[in-house]
Amino acid sequence: MLGQKTFAPKLLHEVNLEERVPPDHLLRRIAEAVDFSFVRRLTARFYSHTGQPGIDPVVLFKMALLGYLYGITSERRLAEELRLHLAFMWFVGYDLDERTPDHSVLSKAHKRFGVMVYQAFFTEIVRQCERAGLIDGRTLYLDSTLIKANAALGSRASRALAAQLASVDEHVAALWRDNPAECAETPDLTTEPAIPTTPTLGASDGLHLAGSADPPNGPQGAINALVVSRTDPDAGLVARDGVPLHFYYKAHLGVDGGRERIITAVEVTPGEVADEYLLDRLLKEHAGVTRRQVEEVVADTKYGTHANYVRLEAAGIRATIPPHSARRERGDYRADRFVYVTSRAPARRRQGRAPGSAPTPGVAEVRVKVSHRGKRVALIEPERDGRFGPHPQS
Repeated sequence: MLGQKTFAPKLLHEVNLEERVPPDHLLRRIAEAVDFSFVRRLTARFYSHTGQPGIDPVVLFKMALLGYLYGITSERRLAEELRLHLAFMWFVGYDLDERTPDHSVLSKAHKRFGVMVYQAFFTEIVRQCERAGLIDGRTLYLDSTLIKANAALGSRASRALAAQLASVDEHVAALWRDNPAECAETPDLTTEPAIPTTPTLGASDGLHLAGSADPPNGPQGAINALVVSRTDPDAGLVARDGVPLHFYYKAHLGVDGGRERIITAVEVTPGEVADEYLLDRLLKEHAGVTRRQVEEVVADTKYGTHANYVRLEAAGIRATIPPHSARRERGDYRADRFVYVTSRAPARRRQGRAPGSAPTPGVAEVRVKVSHRGKRVALIEPERDGRFGPHPQS
């Protein structure tokens, strides 16, 4: 018999969020494994001991974690998803009849806490993973990924010209500085008291802070030395094969070699910064967070520079990194595409000489087969003057 579903809204419901979240749900597993109470200790100095109680900072950090886990970068959309998703509400500790935080609360929290508090939050999560036996610490994997910046190509401008144009804040500060008597008569009632944004982290925290002894993030590319985005000057213009021309950031990640593959080090730079310059920073951050001695670093060829090999060897760390080749080879006629075949011998043999050099003694004729992507392109042979030309019978 054909059924038909009709919807009749009810005035009263009996709904238990605890029953709506499956036992194997990701958020339930995180809630069981992570103790978020340390967030109140990290943020206590940003709150006054008097006045109305604010939103629990644990809720704010859990919302930020939801945005990371589910790829929600817009704070406005994150606040909307929180109201619609039952598992989200359960994770942050809100019931159906409670009003969830507004998106503006997240923006104010980011400005109030600053970057260092979120870095300390990340470090404590890694420490809890270490105490749970999820981190090995001896092997470190390195890699990076490009993140598209929220800046259109139309926002690009001359870096030199943009540096000469004073911002609005700089202009207002100049007015107050050059006209002290007039400005003193009009008190600024909109200025809020300064809020500290850098927490005091001791050596026991293990979080490595970049100082003067650390190498720089890396030089700017040739393009970014001339061009900057007016809307996002920190982003870098990336133009290379396989990547659409745009402004990007680059996230450099260090992953522990244990079975759980925990991310232990993160650095963000403009998109044009080469990976090789971040090896030392990621290595220090991983060692500081895990408090383990690194024995091996595994990475791709982008990290295989002479400076990195010397640094790892001096520290007694094994480098499982292929060497990086700075030479850029183009076209079909690359050296590794040449196969030398003698006409008198039935078997092919590879000669160890470069094109244009003297022929091998005892070989009457040498034909070269050039292949590109497994396809036969041409047959060529060395001429008497040492140059290459097309074979007459090809």
